[in-house]
Amino acid sequence: MREIFGKIKEKKRIIFFVVPFFVFLFLGVNFAFAAEEIKAAVGVVSGTVGGAVAIILSWIAYLITALIGMMTTAFINLLIQVAQFSDIINVPTVVNGWIIIRDLCNMAFILILLLISFATILRVESYDVKKILPKLLIMAVLINFSRTIFGLMIDFSQVVMLTFVSSFKEGGGWFVNMFRIDVWGKVADVSLMKDAENWGADTWGVALAVISGVVAAIITLIVVAVMLAILVMRIVMLWIYTIFSPLVFLGFAFPPLQKYTGQIWEDFIKQLVVGPVLAFFIWLALTTASESSSALYGLSTTSSTNPICIGVGAFFCNDNLQKFIIVIGLLMGGLIVTQQMGSAAGSIAGKGLDWAKKTGMAPLKGAKEGTSALAGYGIDKLHQKTGVDLNLPRVWKGVQERRAERRSERYSEGMIKAGQVMKEGSSLHGMLAMTGSPGDAWDQITTLKGIRQRMKGGRYMAKEREKWGAPARELTELKAQRDGILSQSEFDKEKATRETRITSIDSELAAKNNELTKAMASGKSEDVEKIRVKISDLEAEKIAKTEQIGVMEKMVKDDEARDLDSRIATKKAEVEKNRPLMEKNIPMYNFEARAAENKAVSEKTSKVKDISDATELLGILEGAIKSKDKTMVKAIMKKMTKEGNDNEFLQPLVGNTGHHGLKQMMRELSDKNSKNYAGFGEQEAFALGSEIAETNKSTNHWAATSSYLMENGQWRETDDREHNEIRSIESGKMEPQAIVRNINRLGYGYHDKEGNFHIDAGGLILLRKLDNDGGIKNIKDRMDESAAQHVFNAITDESGNLKDKFKGQLSNELVQALQIRLGKVKGENFKLQYERVKNLA
Repeated sequence: MREIFGKIKEKKRIIFFVVPFFVFLFLGVNFAFAAEEIKAAVGVVSGTVGGAVAIILSWIAYLITALIGMMTTAFINLLIQVAQFSDIINVPTVVNGWIIIRDLCNMAFILILLLISFATILRVESYDVKKILPKLLIMAVLINFSRTIFGLMIDFSQVVMLTFVSSFKEGGGWFVNMFRIDVWGKVADVSLMKDAENWGADTWGVALAVISGVVAAIITLIVVAVMLAILVMRIVMLWIYTIFSPLVFLGFAFPPLQKYTGQIWEDFIKQLVVGPVLAFFIWLALTTASESSSALYGLSTTSSTNPICIGVGAFFCNDNLQKFIIVIGLLMGGLIVTQQMGSAAGSIAGKGLDWAKKTGMAPLKGAKEGTSALAGYGIDKLHQKTGVDLNLPRVWKGVQERRAERRSERYSEGMIKAGQVMKEGSSLHGMLAMTGSPGDAWDQITTLKGIRQRMKGGRYMAKEREKWGAPARELTELKAQRDGILSQSEFDKEKATRETRITSIDSELAAKNNELTKAMASGKSEDVEKIRVKISDLEAEKIAKTEQIGVMEKMVKDDEARDLDSRIATKKAEVEKNRPLMEKNIPMYNFEARAAENKAVSEKTSKVKDISDATELLGILEGAIKSKDKTMVKAIMKKMTKEGNDNEFLQPLVGNTGHHGLKQMMRELSDKNSKNYAGFGEQEAFALGSEIAETNKSTNHWAATSSYLMENGQWRETDDREHNEIRSIESGKMEPQAIVRNINRLGYGYHDKEGNFHIDAGGLILLRKLDNDGGIKNIKDRMDESAAQHVFNAITDESGNLKDKFKGQLSNELVQALQIRLGKVKGENFKLQYERVKNLA
């Protein structure tokens, strides 16, 4: 083949003479007729020698136009025949090929089952028998009906397509009329035209009019040929996809093949749609072109005695040109739609459009390039100076990009909503919502648990969880009641511990008093002050221990404690009994919806990634809350939390930067009566709060951590005891030096709406852990200055003494350590410092 083409290339000069010769013989009659027509037209106008040049050019153009017209007519006839072909799946080659692939897939089931068995033995999770086997059994049935299934889908596509094809299948002449093939090479009767010279009816006007027919002929040929090629390729691809249809269903059940068979399925659907789309655009073009051109331009197609022309070519008279433009425009629109669908048809359509554009736009290309630089410079300068952009294509591109972005956002939000409805909606609504998150839907309908849950519906499962989860809630309440009382044995044990400590304190006080006497005698004032602080702390601790014994004595309720212990044991057994029933009603996790949410939030975050000012971010957040842009709300809150600035939105919006403020913020996001309502559902808001609380661990904002727990597949808020217990355990994993060095003020407490700082229970527990010799030494040398300042102000009064409520909880040594740490930076307050230096700057 290469040798043949090589010889053709070498002998191209001969071809340029031979081909026109045979074309001349083949079209001799029409050529002679055209020559006489062209000559007569030119003679009417000029009668000069220059007319000979126009005649020669017009002859050549007419030959090319006539040849292309014949090819176009042949392609039109082929297009009509191919479009009517519908017996696709019964072709013998397709039937035989499908049988071979089907048998191979049936044999492959044995190998897949062996693979699953080995994977189960080796505990490979991705090949878990519970996940794959149900899908495999379903697909084993579908494989043997794959040709029928594909055939039904193809038949449905063909029914739609033939609905349009039936309107033009007898329309070969109709095509010729709409494409104006009969007037491409004709010249209007210029003798009937008034002021013919003013319309270009001279020597070169005639030549250019005929040559323009060549451009129209080429464009038409390309469009028709491309459509024919698409329809032929569509039939071939449908044959191939039908043959390999068993593999598609096998791939749905077997993970390693999903990537490839998924693409086959996607391309198959595209091929089904391509046919009806092209048939629709052909029908639309042929049935509306004549009426549209007449209505648009107000032209008459019956004016033969006084034609309306914009040139001497018949192609430019009456509504011929307008009709051609409308037909070609609609058909090229069909090709554009086909190109956007992708696959083999899309590739053919794309190349065809490129050829058509090059052919039709070539005369304008030079002019466009010549003016674009100058016009672009002026438009850009205007845009730079005034903000007004007259580059409409650029503006339109920006609008289209934004529309595409919003469309993507809406789809992501739809998938998130679908996941929510599948969890919380009724059975009918949940099933309908499966269309909005097809990946999650597939995971559910291919498992017995998922099918049962879909039949129940999210609301019914919630009622079941409420029913079977009641003992667990009662158990929590009983434990809380039990924590508030003591049995006699517990009291005796705790009392003995404290009395032992009190005895130890008495011994330490006696020793310290002796040390104080010696220090006073020696005159060492520093030692005297330290000993007095220690004595004060020991006396405060003794008082606190004594008071604790009195408080615990009032908590002793021995009979009630035994009763609660018995009831707690009974409830624990009931909870364990209900656990399997509860697990059946815990919604399956919607991976696809969660992934869509993460993607949407990530895209929003990328828009504000370069904004670091907390005030500006807060403004964006408030705007997002008002517009109920949930994705932007999530993006801003996550970004600010990750940067350690969650307090910058919690304080102004809800007036509390601790876990109570975080919980209030999330409740308000989902409360329609709140000023901060942003369209969230309760579970959606709690999930966001959980992420923020978890992120706060890495920024050491411990006061706003441990705010939510996942229980029975649903998020719930922690109570104060749970929050502080989890927070204490997590922060306790840190080394004392790391606690002192890394934890900032928000690790010890929170700010209220007025900005005042308060130590919370978790912060007090943390300070008590540091209230020892090692911790106090670290506080003096390493504590974060801002944390030291806020903690000191929160636990001491205006005189710098420990507040009464903290006596017995914290020592004066800790207060002194904070004073020593702040001595490096405290001095005068900022207001006094500024007043001292402002006039010197």
